[in-house]
Amino acid sequence: MSTCFRSAVFGLCKKLSNCSEVQNVRNLIHRLCITTEKTNKDHREVLRPPHGDLAYIGSNQGLQFMGYLFADESVDEINRKGTFRVTALDDEERSLIERAHNTIRFFLDSCISGIVSLYPKSAILIDPYSQYRMPTLRFDAGTFLTNDDISECIEAFTSGKVYRRIVTNETLCYFEKIDTSIVRQLVAIQAKQFSDDMNSITIATKEFFQRAYSNNQIGTADICVLYASYCYALRKSLWLAIEMLYEAVLGVDMPVMNNDNIIRLVDHKDDIVYEKYTVLTQNILFGFAGRGVDSITLLTCNPSETHRIKEFGQVVAMTVSLVSEFGSTSRVTMITVDEELNPIHRYTNALMETRLGQCHVTFHDETIP
Repeated sequence: MSTCFRSAVFGLCKKLSNCSEVQNVRNLIHRLCITTEKTNKDHREVLRPPHGDLAYIGSNQGLQFMGYLFADESVDEINRKGTFRVTALDDEERSLIERAHNTIRFFLDSCISGIVSLYPKSAILIDPYSQYRMPTLRFDAGTFLTNDDISECIEAFTSGKVYRRIVTNETLCYFEKIDTSIVRQLVAIQAKQFSDDMNSITIATKEFFQRAYSNNQIGTADICVLYASYCYALRKSLWLAIEMLYEAVLGVDMPVMNNDNIIRLVDHKDDIVYEKYTVLTQNILFGFAGRGVDSITLLTCNPSETHRIKEFGQVVAMTVSLVSEFGSTSRVTMITVDEELNPIHRYTNALMETRLGQCHVTFHDETIP
């Protein structure tokens, strides 16, 4: 039985975490993030990180190691604004972070290389970094991974049911005829739609499902929305995979919510797009460089003798309380992911069963009005 993408990424994270060279990056990020205190009987001194607020700014951009590179490239601008104080990385530090970034970029490029070769514009819909400029790389830093290291992940990703739906159809040929700026706008439109659906299913999503199930004539726009949604699912799967790799480099363990630390299950909702849990747990679940939001977590518990929950999920919201009747607590909201790390698996699975989802599309190379 072949390995699923989620399991393959977990295996790659373990390999990356145990790489001796990765420890240098981990130590560097730790130094950049941590404020320490030096005390003797007559004097107390707070030692700030060596580059000031650079790590705070870099990590809170939510772009893995690319955020640190952007912060390093913007030192003058950041200091000019006056809110934060930063100093630039030295060459050795910059080279280490570039190598960590190259590792993630190598993983992404390897996953989407098949799409890029067939449908370069459509790859914009799938590449999680396509909406950002690339940082300037100053060193030939290499990566921490080889082709052999990632081969299982590539095979699992390209064998996934969403990926196979895309490459065995011709709909993406349509996106190749559209201006690149419009394809980029579609990325932003989809992100907003699925963000809105997380709170409550939007009218647009309901109407789209009604058309997908109907026997009425299916239009080109509906087919494009369907395949753009598949692309979005792959984009989110890859985003979660690189977030896992980022945390593996930093030595941040995957948070687990179980019978030992759960105070209560606050809420559980599922609909045609997401399955969502809100859980109150003891203690703070995330490490020094884990942002919490976007991390993969495991929820495993027994709410009753006849009910067992075991779900992997993407953290979409988290509130930490340092003082409560239970001590330090974390209120975590997560949306479940499937074996392909797809957070909208309910949506894509349902669409695949509709009349629209079962249509086979043949593209005729004509000028698109």
